[in-house]
Order: sequence, then C-alpha cells, then structure tokens
Amino acid sequence: MGCRKKVLIEKSIEKKLLSTLIITGMLLASFTGIIHFMDVAQAQQPPITSYVKGFVTDPQGLSLQEVNITFFNESESWMNSTFTDEYGYYEIGVFGGYFNFSAEKQGYNTINYTNVKINTSEIIWANLTLTHTGPPGPGNGTVCGYVRSNITGEGIVNATVCVNRTEGEVFFSCVTTNETGFYIFDNNISSGNYSVSVFKENIFYVEANYTFYPEINWLHILPDINISSGDENCSVYGFVNYTNGSMAVGAIVWLNQTDGPFNGSDITNSSGGYCFENIPPGNYTLEASLDNFHSQFKNISILPGDHRIENLTLFEGGGPPGPGNGTVCGYVRLEVNGSYQPVPGATVCVNRTVGEPFFACVLTNDSGFYVFDGNVSAGIYDVTAFKDGVFSPWTFNNISVGVNETVWLDFNVSSGGGPGNESGNGTVCGYVKVSGTGEPIPGATVCVNRTVGEPFFASVLTDESGFYIFDNNVSTGIYDVFAYKEGENGFPPWTVNGVEVVANETNWVNFSIDMGGPPGGNISNVTVRGVVKDHVTRNPLSNVTILLVEGGDLFGGDIGGPDSFAIENTTNSAGEYILSLVDAPYGFYTILASLDGYVTYMNWSLTIDNPGVYWVNITLTPFFTQPTYIVGVVTDNETGETI
Repeated sequence: MGCRKKVLIEKSIEKKLLSTLIITGMLLASFTGIIHFMDVAQAQQPPITSYVKGFVTDPQGLSLQEVNITFFNESESWMNSTFTDEYGYYEIGVFGGYFNFSAEKQGYNTINYTNVKINTSEIIWANLTLTHTGPPGPGNGTVCGYVRSNITGEGIVNATVCVNRTEGEVFFSCVTTNETGFYIFDNNISSGNYSVSVFKENIFYVEANYTFYPEINWLHILPDINISSGDENCSVYGFVNYTNGSMAVGAIVWLNQTDGPFNGSDITNSSGGYCFENIPPGNYTLEASLDNFHSQFKNISILPGDHRIENLTLFEGGGPPGPGNGTVCGYVRLEVNGSYQPVPGATVCVNRTVGEPFFACVLTNDSGFYVFDGNVSAGIYDVTAFKDGVFSPWTFNNISVGVNETVWLDFNVSSGGGPGNESGNGTVCGYVKVSGTGEPIPGATVCVNRTVGEPFFASVLTDESGFYIFDNNVSTGIYDVFAYKEGENGFPPWTVNGVEVVANETNWVNFSIDMGGPPGGNISNVTVRGVVKDHVTRNPLSNVTILLVEGGDLFGGDIGGPDSFAIENTTNSAGEYILSLVDAPYGFYTILASLDGYVTYMNWSLTIDNPGVYWVNITLTPFFTQPTYIVGVVTDNETGETI
C-alpha cells in the first residue's frame, strides 16, 4: 500500500504540475499579449521632445516633497507623472501639443491648468506654489533641510540652525549641520510661528520667519558664499551694506587684478552678498556702487588657496568723507571686430575748465581701468583719453565733480577718434525745473544712453539755474535722455525716449518735473535687470535679446495682445541687461531671452506691483545636438553569418 500511495501522490503532483503549467502558459501568453500591446502603445506615442521642470513650494518658500505632478494630453490617451523631491524639484518629459496639468498633495489645494500649449524642443520652467487647506493643526512636526553654498552646491559643515517660537509657549532650540550640510529637528517642533536663524561665525548669517505645520517641513538654506578649498584657485566674497547697516541689494561689485588679466563684476543678491570664485592669486582692487552710493577702494592681495571675506560699506556720493575732493574713474576700451577690449597703458587726463586750474594724468592698468582716487578737487572738468598709435584723443567736456563724489566715466573708443572732435558729434542741453513754479533744480543728474548702434553713456549735473549740457561730445544716434535726483527733495527718473542727436547741432531737452512722480502711466521708477549666463559653463552671454511683454501667467496666458506694452534690449559683454519701464501698467509680464544656439527662456510669472528694481537672472541651456548614428549588420566575410 505504501507504493500505491506513493504512486497516487506522484500522479496528484503530476496533475497539479500539469495544471500549473497550463495556467502559467495562459498567463505567459496573456502577459506576452500585454507586453506586445504595451510595445505597440509605446511605439504609437510621440517621443519625448520637451521638458517642464521647476520647484514647488508653499507661499513662504518651504520646499514641498511628494507633490504629484501629472500631464495628460487633450484626448487623455497619454499621461505622464512624477513626484517632487526633497527640494520640491520636478522634471517631466512631454512632447509638442496641448496638455492638461495638475499638481496635488494631501493637505494642500490642488492646482489645475487646462489647454497648456507646449512646443517641440522646448524647456519650460514652471515654479508652483501650493497653499494649505487650513491653518496649522495641533501636534509636532519635523523641520529639516540642507545648508549649502548657492554657488558651489557644497554642504556647509557645522553651521548652526536655531528655531525660536515667536508666539505661544516658549521654545528655543539649535542644531548643527553634519558633513553633508544636513540638519534636522526630528518631530519635536510644535506647529506655529517661528523665527529661524542660520549662521556660521565670520562666514554668513541669515534670519527669517516661518510657520511650521505638523508634518515634514523642508527648509533649505542656500547662502551665496564660496566654501571650495582648491590649492591654487581663490575666492573673494562678502556683503555690501549701507552705513546704517541695511543690505545693499543689486549693488555692482568690481574686482580688478592690477598685476594680471582678471577683470570681473558681480551683482549683490537679496542678502547683499557677492562672490568671485576661481580667481588667480595676485593683487586686486575691490569696490562697489549702487545709484549715487559708492564704497571705498580696497587694495587686497590674494595668496594661493585664499578664500577671503571682504565686506564693503556704501557711502552716499562717492565714498568715505574726504577733505573736499572727488574721484574720477572708469574703463578705456577699444572696439575690435565688433566687441570692446580693454586698453592698458592709455593716458587719461583731467583738466579743470572753471575756477582754480587743476590738471593731472594717470595710466590705465591691464584691465583698462583708471582712477583719480579722491584727489580731484570739486569743479568742472574736461576728461580726455588717448594712446599714441592706437587711438586719437577722446574728450568728455564739462564733467562736474562734487565733494566726496565718484564720477564714473567710461571711454568706449574706436581708432577713428571720438567725443570732442568736430565731425559726427552733437550737443544735448536743457533745463531741469519744477513743473508749475519753474523753480530750477540744481544738482540733478542728467544721463544720455544710446539705444541704437555703438554703446554710449554719459552723465552730468545741473548747475544752480538747473541747466545742463553735453557740449558737442555726444556722437550722432538715437538716445534716451533721463534726469533724476537722489535724497531729500529728489525725484525718480524722468525719461525722454528716442532723442535723435544730429552732428554739429544742438538738441534741447527740457525737463518739467512734477515732484509727485513721472508723467503719463501707471508705472514709475521701475527697472527690470539681471545677468544672463550659460547654464553649463556659467559664463556671461552677450548679445542676448531680452524682451519684456505685458501679459501672461504661469503658462503664458494673454501674452502680447495688439495693444500690449513691450520693451526690448540686449545684454552687454558682461551679460547684463537693463529694462526701464515708463508709461506701462502694473500687473503680469512675460520675459523672454533668446540667443542663437540656445533654448529660448520664458518666465511667465513676473509680477510688477510696486516701484523699484526687479532682478531676473537667467541661465540659457545650449541646444542638444542629436548624434548621428550609422546602422548596419556585421557579418563574417567567409561564412556570411551574422556576428
């Protein structure tokens, strides 16, 4: 019986195996069909050609992780989705067409967009903001994130992060970052309002207020400092402040090597910080300016491997109080094949034309920079630059130098001669007075800025009668002429656009200033500016076309109607652009940046709702060139068999 039982068991096993094989075969056949169907579906869908990417935050800037980003095509026959990471970053591939788009996370209001048009081979940055469905509930949450350099991306070790509850029960706690720059308050932060401070001694300090919820609150701190430590490469960084200690946002900082070729500039960020990285060792001059405020000149020596902190203070006028003198400085550059190159060894002279005689000359350094550093007595001067065998004298006439004032005067010259010669120049002059009363406004700054052709920019001050003059030193062309005055009894810029300067003619441009604000329009004293760089190399890009158009939202709704406001400009050799808005409505604007060989940049969410400077720094991504493939079959030369 034992053998029979064994046989029966084996027969039973065989039957079970047979049944299993049949079922498995059916499943495999079905699965193969599914795979085949998926392959067909995959083959039928258009290839990914475009990308939508961005960051998702809450209204206070906290990064939102695990937000579900979903795209459907119009017929909903195609879908792609992804989730944001701990930085709130997402990137999703699509193709040319129209899509419905959503972003959702539990506890937050869902965002939905419909009929979004995406072009082929387009990269769209769409930063999103999700709001909570209600106020913070009871309970504890986690606050964590990374403290990293916004320049190098490296984590900052041993930075201190402190949270201080600003209302309700007292709570204060600090932690330090680990070797990757990560910190965490692990489920011990009760929901509510807090002040958060992050610092590292003698390096940086930032502070801001946040509302934390009983969930994971990702708060990343990205100070603009350089913490790299190469053996030879150096860095200089720091902060620019006013004399009252407030941050100088948007100041231009110059670093020029006096014994080498380095010549660079940077613009301070929202914390007043600046940074120059990967610079060679050597001797440098360092300075900063913003509008009518200038810092002192610093002479610094950088040794191999140095990473220097140099903080600067802006003084109104032209630097720290002095004994009644001013500073005249700038660059001398020569046009070579359509671009301007520094001219070392050029002679620059100042000659006082009114009052006590004063005459002095200096030579430009290797960067083409010259300076009369606090040694030019107040008065009216002719300033001339020349270099024998390179270019004939160029002269700016009637340049006013005030006490403790720094006058920037750049010479962008060509070999054929320049300002001050009889051929090709005109005069721009006029009065700046108060509207209604006719009262003169002395000490106002009047500037001419050439908008078509070779760059030209100069400024003078009005005299006691409100009169100003650019005396036969403005080359022919089309200019914007604007006037403004800083400080008490001052006024924001008033601009007259499209002034045509004709050779050997005098062009009168008078300003009648309504001290309540500029005329004709909803926007007054608004500037949009920034720097454009290559996304890969981080080098500045010149000749980038910048277009600012009225209208738009996150995905470009209602851009550029027939009566829409628009303004265009191009970046200079440092990648900088400036757009001055006059007589334009407040609201949403779209900014576009385009350059041959790069993917066009579009920002549809620029909101202009107050006077001031709006900084929009841009990186352009080079076009990806699809590689060429050679397809074929390799066979054995003797047998003909495929290898």
